[in-house]
Amino acid sequence: MPNLYLFDVDKTLITNSSDKSYAKPIHNLHGLSVDDDQDFSGMTDRLILAKLLRNEGWDEHQIDASLPGLITELEKTHAESFDKSFVKILPGVVQLLEALQKREHVLGLITGNLKAITKLKLEAVNIYSFFTVGAYGDDPHNTRSDLVTLAIERAGFADHIQNVYSIGDTTLDIEASLGARVIHTVGVSNGFISTSSLSASGASIILEDFRDTDFVLQQIGAK
Repeated sequence: MPNLYLFDVDKTLITNSSDKSYAKPIHNLHGLSVDDDQDFSGMTDRLILAKLLRNEGWDEHQIDASLPGLITELEKTHAESFDKSFVKILPGVVQLLEALQKREHVLGLITGNLKAITKLKLEAVNIYSFFTVGAYGDDPHNTRSDLVTLAIERAGFADHIQNVYSIGDTTLDIEASLGARVIHTVGVSNGFISTSSLSASGASIILEDFRDTDFVLQQIGAK
């Protein structure tokens, strides 16, 4: 049976120095000026928007009612400002994806980005076509763990959790995977986080980066 490899996007597969603005859609639709100059690493677009509104004193009913419109507006404003030249693929990513595809494993995405934004980013570096399944920031969820579970279910691996590998660059990625009962949680540093932090969060496999394809394949059970 093939394995399912679920990849986070930002700082796991790519870097993107042109970050999206969460303040703009909120201002456009509701006239509020919010501070989105914060570290949202590991959070999803949906949960970030909700957090910013909660900080403004909105209750959960107001937030739930506004999210569909804000998600659509975020998709629109990001597409308008998107510059693909800012997206850079991280070392070893293409070689790893090609090797996994050649071995007929299933490649998927687990990301806090909206699906349309994910597509823009990954098409900019020509790797979107590698992925056949995923769960995204505009899918229904209350926690990031919900998205991991959803991606696994969509891929048909709910009864084969032992064949699922979830790969991310933050402690929140690891914690979300553990919350979804994933056994093989892979933390990749890529120079953005210490390997000791990833290990402390419970990652079962720790990688510095994806540069050595053969080594990575061996570590993640795909050799």
